[in-house]
This record gives sequence, structure tokens and C-alpha cells, in this order.
Amino acid sequence: MHARNCLSTPPGSRSIFLTPLTGLVEIIESLLQYLEHSGLKLRLRTTVKEVNRTSDGYAVLLSSGEIIPADGIVLATPSYITADLVKNLAPDLASELRPIENVSTATVTLAFRESDLPRPLDGYGYVIPRREGRKALACTWTSTKFPHRAPEGYALLRVFIGRAGQDDEIAWDDAGLLGIAREELSLTLGINADPLLTRIYRWEKAMPQYNLGHPERLQRIERLITTYPGLALAGNAYQGIGIPDCIHSGEMAAEKILSDLLGETPSTKNIKFEVRL
Repeated sequence: MHARNCLSTPPGSRSIFLTPLTGLVEIIESLLQYLEHSGLKLRLRTTVKEVNRTSDGYAVLLSSGEIIPADGIVLATPSYITADLVKNLAPDLASELRPIENVSTATVTLAFRESDLPRPLDGYGYVIPRREGRKALACTWTSTKFPHRAPEGYALLRVFIGRAGQDDEIAWDDAGLLGIAREELSLTLGINADPLLTRIYRWEKAMPQYNLGHPERLQRIERLITTYPGLALAGNAYQGIGIPDCIHSGEMAAEKILSDLLGETPSTKNIKFEVRL
């Protein structure tokens, strides 16, 4: 699988960051294209209600009432969704998945003329510790990290909002989130000019929290999942929230499924996709 146009910075740039030119969605689009060309059948925009055991595998019940038989299933849904899907199949597993805390987050992107900034954006941004008592988590100077994201003479900044314990303290409507972002830029960077454009994105319950006892919970989940041959879990709720972590969890889930079905452990090099940057 090849992501298109993946150079994030012009030749000679010293930025250590890489991203697809048109955004991370380019990776998903390339994956979909690869799967479609492989002759696999995809069910996009399809809701699964639950997963059940059958005499020779599993049955996936869709919201339409259709039942899809399966020899193996990888559940890459958020942990609280996975808990609902397996509550009848594996209530013991569901009881371990459901308590994993997931926090809602949002990002606010703002564009300015560089002439409106009181200082040059000569870094990549900053992270705000909890003890500061701010509603913003961090600020990324997007046009410094990825110069192609803004025309010359303009700057693009992104403010991250939402941390554990703050859900009830934040106004999640557009006006509330934009207000938090502008207040943060004013307090820390002295930017008080009106932005030329803004973009607001929300991810409800998208950030799992690895709270005290999480490693022990993972051990219990791993013991339980071994009692369900052909069933595997993947995603950011377990051993890492970054993209490389999620890719690795998918590789491990695929290995488990193939091991369960074939009776041997194949190498992930035979099953993983390749994304070239």
C-alpha cells in the first residue's frame, strides 16, 4: 500500500516531522484502495449490534438484522464499544473493557498573518501541564512543523483542548472552544488579532486513559481473550495511543487470529501493509 504525495516538508527542510500532504486521511484512503483492489468485500457505514458465538465460529449481527458468519474477528472499536459488542458473548471480557476511561478532546485551528504575530514561531509548539489550571492541553505551530500547510506570510496554529477530569468544565460548542483557544493564544503568545479562519473538530470519548492498574487490567484481558479462539482486540485503548502503536496492535491481532485458525504463529511481515513516506 502506498500513500500518495507523502512528503511533509520541502527538500532541505530540517523538520523532523512527516505527514501526508493532504492529511492523515490519505493513509485511510490508500488502505481502502488497497483492500478494494485485493478483491475484499468492504461494508462501510454499517453498524454492528453485537458479536455472538456459533458452533463453528462467530456471528456478527448488523443493525439491519443481517448476520455475517465469521471464522475470526478483530475488534478495533473503542474499548467501551467493544464491551457492548461482546457483552453476551464474553461478559467477563466486557467487564474488563468497560471501565477503561475515555476522554473527549477537540482541536481548534486558527490562521493568522505572520505580521499579526508578536513573535516568530521559531519552534514547534508547547505542552501545558495540568497544574497551570488551563483548559487547553497544548498548542502546535502547524505551519512551522509542516510549512506546506500555510502560504508564505501566513501562520497556522492548532490548540488542543480536553483532558481527564475536565469534561464538565468545558463548553463544547463552537463558541466555547474558540474562546478557549483564543484565550490560550493571548495568554501564552500574546496573539490578540482576529484569526483569518478557524476550524473546530471534536472527538467524543476518543482518548483512552491508562490509569493506575492499567497494566494489570491488560494482563487480565489477555488471559480472557485467549479463551476465545478467533477473537482479537486492536486499537488505542491497550498499549499505546499513537499511530505506530495502533498499527502494531493490528499486527498482533492478525497474528492471533491466524495462529488460532492455522495452529501456528505466522510472521507479521507476511500480513502487514506498507506505508511509504
